[in-house]
Amino acid sequence: MNTALLFAVNLKLVTEIDRNALKYLSPQLLLQPLIENAIIHGVANNEDGGDIEIKIKKEESRIHINIVNSLLNPSLKNERETSGLGLLAVQASLESVFGTKAMLKTEIIMDVYYQVNITMPAEEMKL
Repeated sequence: MNTALLFAVNLKLVTEIDRNALKYLSPQLLLQPLIENAIIHGVANNEDGGDIEIKIKKEESRIHINIVNSLLNPSLKNERETSGLGLLAVQASLESVFGTKAMLKTEIIMDVYYQVNITMPAEEMKL
């Protein structure tokens, strides 16, 4: 499933989601704080807006989640202080469900994009 949305605040959202990956176990509200961070810290305070790309796929026995967003224009100052609580909450959620079998990694790409990568086991949901 590929979708692209353009919001009035110059936010371009692109998603690439493997529907097969959605049937596996995932901590509740895993994406919400990451997308919120991408908007608040990367797009909303940038007069030019920005992009958010969300990819979710299953490869072999792992689920890969990749979120990339434009960074704040360096000439503008982000009004909000960052505490890192969103990333800490996501990391804690991953650890509570998967222990050490899941990984969260962040990086800045060419001073233009912020990327969050999550890799976790593809474990069947038990109903």
